[in-house]
Amino acid sequence: MAMSPMNTSEIIQALTPLIEVFDRFGIAYYIGGSVASSVHGRRRYTQDVEVAAIQLKHVQTLVAMLEQVYYIDADMIRSAIQNRSSFNLLHNDTGVKVDVFVQKTGPFSQQEMRRAKEDVLDVGSRPFFFASAEDMISEKLSTSIADRQCFCRARGTRHSHPC
Repeated sequence: MAMSPMNTSEIIQALTPLIEVFDRFGIAYYIGGSVASSVHGRRRYTQDVEVAAIQLKHVQTLVAMLEQVYYIDADMIRSAIQNRSSFNLLHNDTGVKVDVFVQKTGPFSQQEMRRAKEDVLDVGSRPFFFASAEDMISEKLSTSIADRQCFCRARGTRHSHPC
């Protein structure tokens, strides 16, 4: 079955309520993944959206403000924050899944946030902050290497380098 390209208007519709709440509470964020790739000139065939940022103190307010617009689970968010992992929201009107990644600690992650640039997904649309192209390439490479190392361990291979 053929996949259709990312629906930009649905992505904007799905992101806007979340980002407006982030802006209202001063929660730093950037959008990565396939959505940011499209801003940097490489359109991809996916509808997932990746957003980075959030703290435990924001959970109750975030859920209260967004529960009419998204499927959102406070316990999942708390767990993601405590484990420095991710959670997702499902936009009710569009069905677009928004993956929210809790920002990692350390100077590199802080620099990633600083390098994020404001841009638009479509002419005349609301601006959002997007991961820099360099950070997206770095993340893709590190994920690829980690995936290959995991595959080697699963196969029982004991290489000190990626397979």
